[in-house]
Amino acid sequence: MPEPFALLIIVIIAAVGFGIANGFNDAANSVATVIGTRTLSPRAAIIMAAFFEFAGAATGSAVAITIGKEIVDPEFLTTGIVLSGVVAIIIWALITTHYGMPISLTHGLVAGLVGAGMAMGGTRIIIWRTLARVFSAVGIAPVQGFTATASASTVIELASHYGLPVSTTHCVSSAIMGVGATRCLSAVRWGIAKDIVLTWVLTFPAGIRNSQ
Repeated sequence: MPEPFALLIIVIIAAVGFGIANGFNDAANSVATVIGTRTLSPRAAIIMAAFFEFAGAATGSAVAITIGKEIVDPEFLTTGIVLSGVVAIIIWALITTHYGMPISLTHGLVAGLVGAGMAMGGTRIIIWRTLARVFSAVGIAPVQGFTATASASTVIELASHYGLPVSTTHCVSSAIMGVGATRCLSAVRWGIAKDIVLTWVLTFPAGIRNSQ
């Protein structure tokens, strides 16, 4: 049955809202280090980020295919499920941004789709093998990012090639902690790091809960 046109418009508006929420939280992390260290001015950093993020979106679609077709069975994926998933992560992004916690909106969107899918069609419409790959990427990305910023870039590029939605937020945040730890363990604010990691963990259940 064709989706109502009005619902499609609402989904498009929600997608724009998702982009704005992503700019508030997730996307900002890609330029946080160069602005914080004054390597680049905020204007130059934002221009550079806008160019390369657009280039990345234009040259690779594997992650988009994973999220769009391999989280919820395409046969059962509806506009309503997509809308619920997007709204769920927008809510979570606004909450975490208010408290200054960096999260992965990519992982939040995955969680939102899973929650909405289970609410509307049960566990049978979720493609669990893909979800297992996403969870494996959640563990790999921060570890690699902690090694060095170069490692983080490599992880993101390889993961994008294979369609794994890893988090740039996780990689960059971990890389910053890793650089600080090489100078002195006490140079890292481990209390804040703990809160950040806890927020990462809560992103999946929060996305699932908000979408149901």
